[in-house]
Amino acid sequence: ASGATATENLFALALLANAPKKKIIALEGGFSGKTLPSLVGTAKKRFRDLFGPLYPHVVTVDPFDSQFEQTLRGELQGDDVALVIVETIQGDGGIRSCPQAFFDFLNANKGRYGYLIAVDEVQTGIYKTGRFLNYEGRIEQPDLVAMAKALSENVFPVAGTLVSDDVFERARARNSEAVELYANAHRCQFGAQVAKHAIETGQQLGLADHARELGEYFRGRLGELA
Repeated sequence: ASGATATENLFALALLANAPKKKIIALEGGFSGKTLPSLVGTAKKRFRDLFGPLYPHVVTVDPFDSQFEQTLRGELQGDDVALVIVETIQGDGGIRSCPQAFFDFLNANKGRYGYLIAVDEVQTGIYKTGRFLNYEGRIEQPDLVAMAKALSENVFPVAGTLVSDDVFERARARNSEAVELYANAHRCQFGAQVAKHAIETGQQLGLADHARELGEYFRGRLGELA
């Protein structure tokens, strides 16, 4: 499994859980994969245009635009947004950390507009940024989280999708057969053991602390050179 597998599951479960809402808000510079379903959240036209038309109910918002709040409110007025998918640090978009103000808006307005929040942690998750998942402390209650890459320990391709109990039950109520396939048929016990070992090893080695200390060191030394 790959990161695209995790985001495919994420989109499917979110749309099932939040039906009849159909719209997905993705971010300019975002990247969620190159398979047909995962291209929903990928912004680059050089990938999207090869395989269009894709899922039509997708809009992109630039989180770095000073007018992002006005743009978001405009998209949310129709009460048809099922999901907002974000990367806390954009990889393909230029290694940029999304502004906290953008996440503050999503946190504050989630209850009012009823959208779900998904976080793509494929590139940032599993201790890489000084914490287990990089959304911690930035996004209050994401509903879905995609993980991959570091779960594999460079041994066996592994991906996983974390889903809140609420979203899981809402999706299952709408289509229990499909959700049971995601939960039971589409899983690999060997991959699960690899992922479990990766997480436990990271804890034992203190990888989050190590990453945080190295980050502070490089930030300080590079600042001296700038």
